[in-house]
Amino acid sequence: MYLPDAIVQYILSGMTIGSIYAFVALGFNIIYNTTGIINFAQGEFLMLGGMFMVACCNLLHLPIPAGAIVSIVLVVIVGLLIERITIRPVKDASIVTLIIITIGVSIFIKAGTAFVTKDSFTYPPFPGPDYVRIFNATISVQSLWILGVACYYRPKWCGKNNHV
Repeated sequence: MYLPDAIVQYILSGMTIGSIYAFVALGFNIIYNTTGIINFAQGEFLMLGGMFMVACCNLLHLPIPAGAIVSIVLVVIVGLLIERITIRPVKDASIVTLIIITIGVSIFIKAGTAFVTKDSFTYPPFPGPDYVRIFNATISVQSLWILGVACYYRPKWCGKNNHV
């Protein structure tokens, strides 16, 4: 691969990974602004969504849109249950106590998932071609979806039509 093609590939890959990090950071920000605490189980909820999606697509053989909806609903239910069981009973506790509880929830979700499986999984690619070539660089259709959603939910400083 020639240097210009490699640079385009690195830029596209970096923008995709950076967009994923931005979504995770947005989740941290939303939770902190609504609750006033940092939720250290945030990454585990992201992982649960992926695990539920794999189960829906690979085990239940649901199509990707249906699997995504079912996964989102399941993660919301898990989040509500954890809030009712761990956070609500001690809602008047100190911030440090609440943060420690989120660390415990994180450990609990990791251990529960590791108890179920320690394998790596994939699910079918989005409908359409697997990859698209841009200036001799290859980008997956999933990456285009990620970049598209990230552009849709751009921050205020990027211009008008902020949707968040």
